Amino acid sequence: MNHHAASSHAARRLLTLAAGAMALTLVSGGSEAFAADAPATQPAAKPAAASAAGATLRDRAVQQILTSSRSADAFLRANSIEAAGALTDRVVPLAQLGLEDPHPAVRFAAAAQIGRLKLKSLAPACRKLLDDKSDSVRAAGLFALRACGQEVDISPLAAMLTGQDPSTRGNAAMLLGLLGDRSAIPMLKDTARVPLYKTNPATSAIVRIQVAEAVVRLGDDESLSALRAGLYSSLDEVRVTAVQMLGRAGDKRMSRPMFDILSQQNPPELQLAAAEGLARLGEGDGLPLVLRIGSESSAETVRAQAAMTLGLFKDADARAAIARFLDDPSEQVRLAAAAAALQTPVTTSRTAAALK
Repeated sequence: MNHHAASSHAARRLLTLAAGAMALTLVSGGSEAFAADAPATQPAAKPAAASAAGATLRDRAVQQILTSSRSADAFLRANSIEAAGALTDRVVPLAQLGLEDPHPAVRFAAAAQIGRLKLKSLAPACRKLLDDKSDSVRAAGLFALRACGQEVDISPLAAMLTGQDPSTRGNAAMLLGLLGDRSAIPMLKDTARVPLYKTNPATSAIVRIQVAEAVVRLGDDESLSALRAGLYSSLDEVRVTAVQMLGRAGDKRMSRPMFDILSQQNPPELQLAAAEGLARLGEGDGLPLVLRIGSESSAETVRAQAAMTLGLFKDADARAAIARFLDDPSEQVRLAAAAAALQTPVTTSRTAAALK
């Protein structure tokens, strides 16, 4: 089934993509999003210490983020920079180190985080990325400089939007959406009409809705139609991505289809995406399903997605489950739980609300 492909793709995206805080590294196709696969030079990360007496959930989350910032897995190092966005005292040194990382995914994550958080003290260091061998890293460097108020010509992003590399196109579109300049809307809409000739249908569709999400982020709701169409795709990985985007966009018109996904037989990744989307729309009905999938799944990518989704719920059961995930055998799951622990919840489960 297609949901296995969705799972493998999700495994290599930044974990906060599942939570919607930022849709950054590898958004268009898993580990293929960066062609240069530089070897990791950091030693393998040791698991964060199990819950120590008196340690708060936040303390444990911070320790896991710091541990994963030294992971042998480059994508987890990138994820740790993403997760550190909630830590004002930690994100600057982690992003600074990330700019020097041998893997392009980590450099991309660092520059994108610098731009999103407007870490102006680090902006000058991003200028060297303009000569990076990775197109996506160069795009992130341009984004960081412009977002931090530096003089920089961002016109190279236009060429990246029309190229045939799907990850570069998707990342450039996303970064333009994050910049918030509405003048980019026509260019983005033109991009959506340029086919990716040698790309598989799932990746092409995901890139198209990435572009649509960027347009919606810039305030043009006409492109919601493309996201809504993605929800009905025959490809599960496209449906997962579209549902998450519709939640981030606050599209309440699609709450009913999301409820249907919860109640029907669907791949767990899609059900978790629907629970996430509904949570962002203020509906906490998906929490029992998230708790069940997270506790029963043997797939670390599914448990990681469940852990991230739990961070959206103002509920004692959700917090307890996050704490358990911080002891998961998988570093990917532990890091997802750490990111979830630092999220600001946005909804309450119906059960919890009824007890108040």
